[in-house]
Amino acid sequence: MISVLIPVHNVEKYVVQSINSTLEQHQNHLELILIDDGSADNSDKICCEFVSQDNRIIVIQTPPSGVSFARTIGLQAATGDLVMFVDSDDWLDLDTVQQCVSEFEKNPNLDCLLFTYAKEYEGNTYPKHTFESDLRINDKKDFQSIIYRRLFGLTNEELDHPERLEYMTTCWGKVYRREKIQNCRFVDIEQIGSCEDGLFNMDALLSCQSAVYLDKPFYHYRYTTGSLTQKYRQNLSDQWHHLFALMQQRLDNYDLSADFREALNNRIALSVLGIGMNEMNNPDGSFFQFAGYMKQYISSSDYRAAIKTMKLQKLPLPWKVLMLCCKWRFGFGTALILKAIRMIKNRL
Repeated sequence: MISVLIPVHNVEKYVVQSINSTLEQHQNHLELILIDDGSADNSDKICCEFVSQDNRIIVIQTPPSGVSFARTIGLQAATGDLVMFVDSDDWLDLDTVQQCVSEFEKNPNLDCLLFTYAKEYEGNTYPKHTFESDLRINDKKDFQSIIYRRLFGLTNEELDHPERLEYMTTCWGKVYRREKIQNCRFVDIEQIGSCEDGLFNMDALLSCQSAVYLDKPFYHYRYTTGSLTQKYRQNLSDQWHHLFALMQQRLDNYDLSADFREALNNRIALSVLGIGMNEMNNPDGSFFQFAGYMKQYISSSDYRAAIKTMKLQKLPLPWKVLMLCCKWRFGFGTALILKAIRMIKNRL
């Protein structure tokens, strides 16, 4: 049996589609665990109505504690041999579970399965690709270098596509063996700002030796205005400093190779984009304050150590120019490029 875990919080507009996309899967041996994280709208009521219609559903109600706590509670309640996560404003293709379970049935030694996703805008769908084709990995060394190291960051040819930095880190888009992850926990996002599922995967996938990657966008990630990534987070740089420290801690504790350290350094160097995009959401900041803030960020000792070792040759030209401004501590130039990136993104 497979357990599908959906944390729910104030998503009455979308949660029905998410739930239905799970219940309508072409797979009978399934349990759906809905964890309502203290919703203030009708999300909780909607979840409870579904329980009366389908005995495969379990609803867990908690006070508002955040997505990390909700996922951890759901994982503790799961009884399936396999586990997958879905966010409550997203949805799955109807044959997702069947195709994933089929891979585990064909290979009893398979540790985890990964698949790609499509980013859903109003009226437009954009498929994303972590790799260029399907992959089948049956060796721990290959798993470590191809899958696990990507959790920490990009290296070498992967820097051709810096936008793929987080494609591997999500907990959705994966099917896990429950025995591999049942003792893992999600770090509170309030402590680290983002990438709580990346840290989870660094623990959950550590012992894996085999994996299948299906280059099929089974998962549909809904882009919504007002999401966490579009709100100004005043403490994001401090939170990410803590996030990077926890990643470094795993590098040390798990005695990982130099490739992992290079990947983490590249992640820290590329963080200038996320920090800049967040700071542009500051309602009280002028451009000159923004430029000064970016100058301060790229001058910090941790950032200097990361950008110093980054190899820029493989980066696309706009990223290369941005990283050169960061290397030269050119705060005004860094701010201008980030502003231009924001304008281009807004026009797409």
